[in-house]
Amino acid sequence: VGDGELKAALEQQLKALSIAYSANIVTASSRVIFTSWLSNIPEVMSGLDMVALTSLNEGTPLSLIEAQAHGTPVIATNVGGVRDSMINGQTGFMVDNGDLEGFVQKMQILVNNKNLRQKMGENGIRFAAEKFSKQKEVEATCNLYFSLLKQKGVIF
Repeated sequence: VGDGELKAALEQQLKALSIAYSANIVTASSRVIFTSWLSNIPEVMSGLDMVALTSLNEGTPLSLIEAQAHGTPVIATNVGGVRDSMINGQTGFMVDNGDLEGFVQKMQILVNNKNLRQKMGENGIRFAAEKFSKQKEVEATCNLYFSLLKQKGVIF
């Protein structure tokens, strides 16, 4: 789900490996589907067992927050704001950037363990609600402004 500069290279790799794929349309023979950008996130999440984020750089990965809020466990590379957007070992797995073997191992753990996916999904719902609810975001923004005003001596 999404898009990126490597899409053409991935399509070529799938062709070279004789793996059937499609763009935007689900077919009986497609093993890989490139959806491009989608806006119906709750519908998309309901069809996923896990969300994998293999970014080399991230700010605040909204896709991880959305996945956890929906109860979907995540696997992500430890870059940018990822470590602040999940709980490693509880809502999913975080792997060092460039650790392909570790990423595959963690993915296999989730693929093979439905109970763990369910538990991490439940943890993710709680974590996302506690940390990323609108109320928490408003509180965090207010606290930031008040702390800056206090530093400037405007309020005591």
